[in-house]
Amino acid sequence: MTIRRKLFFLCGILAFLGMLVSVVWYRTAQDITRLYLNNLSQSAMRDAYNAFDYILTDTQHMCTMIALNEENVVNPLAAIEHNVVEVNGVLNGTYLQNQRILKEFISSMNGYKYYIVGIDIVSCKGYRFTSGHIVQNYDKLSEMIAETDDEQLRQSMVMLSPLQVDNVGVYLTSDFVVPSVRAVLDSNRELVGYTVLYFDYSVIEQMFSDHLPEGSLFQVQNDRQDMIFTNCGDAPLQTRRDDADYVYSTYAAPQAGWTLHMMIPSAVYTREIQHGLYYSGGLVLAVFLLAFGIAMAISRRINAEIAGFRNAMHQVGQGDLDVRYTVSTRDEIAVMASTFNHMVARLKKLINEVAVYERQKQDMQLKLLQAQINPHFVSNTLNVVAWMAKVQHADSIIPLTNALSRLLRSVMRQSERFVPLSAELDYVKSYLEIMEYSGNYQFEVEYAVEEDCQALFVPRFILQPVVENALVHGFSHSLSCNNLLRIAAQVEEDRLLITVEDNGAGMTDAQIRALMTDSRRTGVSVSSIGVPNVMQRIRMECDEPFGLEYTSEIGRYTRAIFTLPVRRRAEEEEEEAAALTAAQERRKTDEQDPDRDRG
Repeated sequence: MTIRRKLFFLCGILAFLGMLVSVVWYRTAQDITRLYLNNLSQSAMRDAYNAFDYILTDTQHMCTMIALNEENVVNPLAAIEHNVVEVNGVLNGTYLQNQRILKEFISSMNGYKYYIVGIDIVSCKGYRFTSGHIVQNYDKLSEMIAETDDEQLRQSMVMLSPLQVDNVGVYLTSDFVVPSVRAVLDSNRELVGYTVLYFDYSVIEQMFSDHLPEGSLFQVQNDRQDMIFTNCGDAPLQTRRDDADYVYSTYAAPQAGWTLHMMIPSAVYTREIQHGLYYSGGLVLAVFLLAFGIAMAISRRINAEIAGFRNAMHQVGQGDLDVRYTVSTRDEIAVMASTFNHMVARLKKLINEVAVYERQKQDMQLKLLQAQINPHFVSNTLNVVAWMAKVQHADSIIPLTNALSRLLRSVMRQSERFVPLSAELDYVKSYLEIMEYSGNYQFEVEYAVEEDCQALFVPRFILQPVVENALVHGFSHSLSCNNLLRIAAQVEEDRLLITVEDNGAGMTDAQIRALMTDSRRTGVSVSSIGVPNVMQRIRMECDEPFGLEYTSEIGRYTRAIFTLPVRRRAEEEEEEAAALTAAQERRKTDEQDPDRDRG
């Protein structure tokens, strides 16, 4: 894909993301607005109800106080209810006496609260004691009381549906009152009548209207779905809850047994959001067009510079190292051009230097061949010495010569980084055989190597420096015949553990630290490889947590423990196998998609 197409593709992605973000933002804003409107309506209804709640609470306290007044209400009503108070249509003295008590009490309570426009006390026999004629239809009131749950009336005050008043304009500002009813019970908890407080409906209208949001529709219904208050007609708002132009919500007022319904017009509150959406959409379109134009201009310039750059590289590929590419800008392409020019100049210089170096190398190799002794010649000469010693019956020289020859052949395999453990042990055995003939050490060697460990691969030349250290530090000052060098190998949990232990003089912690850090070798060492070099090679070849660890106790032992990975093939074989597998995979991919590189 060309750079121009990539830029166009990038601009398209940016434009799509911009539109996607706008749509998501709009939908999120709508959801947030609806949540805000719902919270607003809940808050408005809660505030409207709270403003009315304290009046409702006072009314309930007053209704309860009247219903529970034994002297002036409960006892007179009980006397009327439980005794014969009327004979042949004539009321007797019991009725008249208790009527007087009830009317005096009602008169004393009348006007106690400005929003209570009347008080009735009604007996179960139908006798009504009132401060004045309030409603037009007392039969309707009786029906509503009869339809109300009796247990609820016994426990608390119940607000009924509004009733039309009979005496409009005298002392009321509304055509309706709201009856508040509570049962009156005698000492035996038997129903003897009801207390009815008439609540001024205009107070309810004022309380709710003052807290409604602009343009909102509001209704209050009791638990029988009777309309207590409405500013939008008698049709329930629940039937319009799916109207897309409004947000509908409800609020329950359990104390009064009312449910408040409200619908808020959403257009008033979402107008600014829609304007913001149009503005952001236009802005996204303008940014896209601007980015498209800038991308066109940039792509033309970049394509022209890259075309020139490509031609210069093609000329270098043809062998012209005198090509230089210059640009007038100071951007990344200019940096690439400067780097390219420097690379070509450096390449030309290096080619000239390599030519000179090759000539000098050929001269040095010729001189080296003239002065070099072939290691194979030395090995063959040792074999001749061993043969001559055998002919001359100098049998003691033959094992020493053979051991030195084997040691030399092991050293000649310089290209191998990993060898089988068996080969490494053979090298150590040859070394120990030479040390025995030196006469400086008296020791016995014990091998405890598991058979499965023989074929495992280990880094080359890691055992001999540790074995040499065991001889030098453990047995160099000992003439005992009980000196024992033990070499063991075993596999534990996918780790190869090799132990080199001697029962010699032992080492202090300071000596162990010096041994692990001092890479200097003595003149009698068979090689220039020391213990620090062994540790460094293990870390380089095997990484953590593999390595070499020393423990010792003075006069008893010194133990070196190698922790190595279980390697069943040499590293070179693994790398060649991995490279072969990768090449086969690439060849298979190329056969399946021959045009992949061209794209």
